Amino acid sequence: MRKRKKLIKKMLILNVICTMTLLSSVTIANASNSTEGELKSIIQNYNQKDVIVEDGISLHIGETKDLSQHPDWNLSNNSVVSIDKNGQLKAIGSGTVFISQKLGNKLHVIEIYVPDSSPRYYSFYKAEPKSRNYYKVFIDPGHGGDDSGAPGLGSKNEDDLNLEVAMKVKKKLEAKNIDVKMSRESDEFIKLGERANMANQYGADVFVSIHQNSADAESAHGIETYYHPNKGMYEPLAKDIQDNAINQTGARNRGVKSSNLAVLRESNMPSSLFESGFVSNLQEYNKLINPAYQDKLATGIVDGIERYLKNNIQLDGQDLPVINTGVVTTDGLNVRSGVGTSYPVIGTLSNGNKVDIVETIDGWHKIKYKGSYGYVSGKYIQIDSNTTFNDIDGHWAKNAIIDFATKGYINGYGDGTFKPDNSITRAEFVKILNKAFGYTNVGKENFSDVNPSDWYYNDICIGVNAGYINGYEDNTFKPDKQITREEASKIIATALNLKGDGNLNFKDSSEISNWAKPYVDALSDNNIINGYEDNTFRPHNNMTRAENVTILSRAKH
Repeated sequence: MRKRKKLIKKMLILNVICTMTLLSSVTIANASNSTEGELKSIIQNYNQKDVIVEDGISLHIGETKDLSQHPDWNLSNNSVVSIDKNGQLKAIGSGTVFISQKLGNKLHVIEIYVPDSSPRYYSFYKAEPKSRNYYKVFIDPGHGGDDSGAPGLGSKNEDDLNLEVAMKVKKKLEAKNIDVKMSRESDEFIKLGERANMANQYGADVFVSIHQNSADAESAHGIETYYHPNKGMYEPLAKDIQDNAINQTGARNRGVKSSNLAVLRESNMPSSLFESGFVSNLQEYNKLINPAYQDKLATGIVDGIERYLKNNIQLDGQDLPVINTGVVTTDGLNVRSGVGTSYPVIGTLSNGNKVDIVETIDGWHKIKYKGSYGYVSGKYIQIDSNTTFNDIDGHWAKNAIIDFATKGYINGYGDGTFKPDNSITRAEFVKILNKAFGYTNVGKENFSDVNPSDWYYNDICIGVNAGYINGYEDNTFKPDKQITREEASKIIATALNLKGDGNLNFKDSSEISNWAKPYVDALSDNNIINGYEDNTFRPHNNMTRAENVTILSRAKH
């Protein structure tokens, strides 16, 4: 939760270099009555609506936290942390402790978890193939029991709403045959360390903690998602969840951020913490208690989780086909965990190393690497044009196909073929056009047959934002339908804002749909699309993969 205009969340960012630790197996048990009793003793003299229990943090023994901005914190016990008169907090022993302070008219409480003192090292998740054919997801409804989180503006508080949304997420994930375990399914108190340990012992592929936000400023509203600052490689999970939740709800996008939250630090798999909205904002609170809006939140969370799983977690028997091969052209080429230099380096390649490419994204190649996958910049990979595709020798579009493949605009099939004379779908066409012309800005679409979990979702959103696609009258896009030559003409002419002279000279011009004639004319007059040798256009023929590449190549030049 964001409290006091980011005040508390800012204080929770680690200002120490964390010792990397490996989480050992532990016995998972319910939180002891004594720990919840400590919390109860702190809050028992306050009205529940005047108590805010923050998202808790983790410190390891010897680490310190500067709380000098508000130094007068009270400790529930003195065996886990110490704090001096200047607000310097230090972890001195393992266990759980609550620190509390009244700020304004609210009592703020923070749970601090300190793991035991044995040497530990973070076991950062490695995307190795799983020896199972299903995904495992851990869902953590934040707070619970005497820890009600942030007070709501009505009968429901944060912990109630967290559980309601989480149960909907669980149901939707299970409908997709994803195995789900939850930290709680009732109103019970569970210590932060136990939540993370439950996920670690379960062996989850991803961990998602669900929360509600709060702030002194009643105008604060929107959705934000967190990852741990020392685990930047897991930011894509937070981004996938954030993007899909915004697409589903239309809420204000407060972005993806990092913070030293205990459940994110102590879980040893990709993890994120999702803030659904502000229970301190009356308009947003009324949405958050609405089951229909909760369903939108749950759908967004599930779509984000599913997208991350499909893109990053390889199950047993899932081996992405090689679509290209190449050679490294420089020494010390970094292999990263994602697309772009912001992702951590997981290894290096040397000049002359050969790579098997399974996908090309925004100028980066996804390659097979040490039993899993990594990403390298396409600037330093020479595509092997001799083996790009084994079925294009002698084909009239060979040069254009090789050019587009080398630039990463197109992919082939797992058997090394391109199948140049096969038809292309509307979704495939849009994806290639976006890559060829560098369209990247994602908008929002409302087609009834396009879902956020579909592989083409982002590309269609990009096309809508760019203004070159608008779908059919029945509010569908028909992404899997083969695209016709006249449909492709409209998309390209619209994307490039091309005009013609109004004169069509094809023998079968009368067969071209009236809506398509200006676009076919525009491409013909600009020498982007030609007819056949008999001077026909054949508007209702499906466009082939080779024709698509050739036409887009002409359009670029």
